Amino acid sequence: MGFAIHTERNKAIFKKIQRGISLEEVMAEYNVSADVVYTAIRANRPPSYKPPHITAKEKRDKEITKIVLSGKPVKEVADKFGVHPYTITRVIKKSYPGYHKILRELGYKKHLARALVYAKKTGTIPNSVMFVKLGIQGLATSYCHKQLLKMGYTDKKGKHYTHDVLLNELKRIGSKLKRTPGLRDIMAHGKYSFASYYHYFGSLQNAQKLAGFIPNKRGRTYPEKNKSARRKK
Repeated sequence: MGFAIHTERNKAIFKKIQRGISLEEVMAEYNVSADVVYTAIRANRPPSYKPPHITAKEKRDKEITKIVLSGKPVKEVADKFGVHPYTITRVIKKSYPGYHKILRELGYKKHLARALVYAKKTGTIPNSVMFVKLGIQGLATSYCHKQLLKMGYTDKKGKHYTHDVLLNELKRIGSKLKRTPGLRDIMAHGKYSFASYYHYFGSLQNAQKLAGFIPNKRGRTYPEKNKSARRKK
């Protein structure tokens, strides 16, 4: 007798849940726990049926995924939905197996926007020095570099400079500044990255010597023509 009563009650509970009545209201009306309601749902639901609270959660997760993939920071999305940031990453992890890569690339898009402004202005991909000036470092540098190459921008590193080209550029900077160009001078006034001089000549000092400059003991450099003048002093 008791079993039959419970069966009828469970059917009535399921019908109310099916009509969209909230879990809390059903629990209060029948004075039962949430476990009893879930048992009633499992006992009476068709194979394809999903309880409203599960459907609502799936709908929320889809919305979270859509917002995160649009580029919104995880912290902002968590604040919007009133959940912990870990919940957001867990939702993304469930939707996409490679979620670490997805979240990382979303962060890189901010860096790419800054690099793209520079690329549009100069027509070339930033060199290593310029990437640092733009606040782009580490793995974000290689990501931006690859994306800009795909967009059709040229890479100065891809060009094979001759020694003469680099030495002439060093002489040009020295002529403009009326002194031996140092590392900061190359960064500020040069056409090529200072790394190119290290790559082709082994060190900046070697390049300065070949260009007609002699570094002194303190690392400062002077034109070759000033060598005799310094000795007289």
